[in-house]
Amino acid sequence: GIWAVPEGGLEPELTEAIWRGERRPQGNLVAQYLCFQGNLLEACQLRSVRISRIAVQPELQQQGIGKRLISDFILQKIQQNRPLVDYVSVSFGLTEHLLHFWQQCGFQLVQITPTKEASSGYHSAMMLYPISAKGQQFVQQATDQFERDLALQPFYTELQNMLPIRPLVQLQMDEQDWRNIEGFALAQRSLAASYVSLTRLYRQDPRNHGVLANLWQQFESIQGKKEWLDNLRSLVSSYLRYAR
Repeated sequence: GIWAVPEGGLEPELTEAIWRGERRPQGNLVAQYLCFQGNLLEACQLRSVRISRIAVQPELQQQGIGKRLISDFILQKIQQNRPLVDYVSVSFGLTEHLLHFWQQCGFQLVQITPTKEASSGYHSAMMLYPISAKGQQFVQQATDQFERDLALQPFYTELQNMLPIRPLVQLQMDEQDWRNIEGFALAQRSLAASYVSLTRLYRQDPRNHGVLANLWQQFESIQGKKEWLDNLRSLVSSYLRYAR
């Protein structure tokens, strides 16, 4: 059996508030996380279905039934697609076994939580399967952005041997990075959500951003230190006044 939950289809105003860190409405677990942490506003506006649980009787496991179940579920969504579904999502504690399972089901890895979940002891992974044309475009965008950012993430060294991606370090700032930094400095986007963009900002011009030096080495220890974060937001905000 599969337990699946509809997500997305949120209004632009609510989506913007989620991205800024001002709203956390109930539900929409993956959609909200991709919007806020992944800097992907379309995740909340498109319509999706999150696979919350999948179960196969213990005596019938290891026979490919789970994969066929997922395949049938996706085929049903493609054929019926009423109401419209743009993509299917899943979130799970990241292990090699589960990553391999969902890859074999055709899902693409688009996000990993920066810290381990207390309940599982693992980082959480989020993977997507496109259904509609808009969903295909979005999943490609999410995949490209994840691979662009991956080597700069604080967890990459720990997980690189498990992941099937060997990305190049891309340090050039783009519009997404600038928007992300503005959200950190002027709204309530978290350090974790803005981490890669802040790292690029520092490496682009380390002389003007000494406060960001070794940020990636301090990530675990400074999370939650309000005074330090408030000071950093203020410094970045001051920089943005003349940088752009």
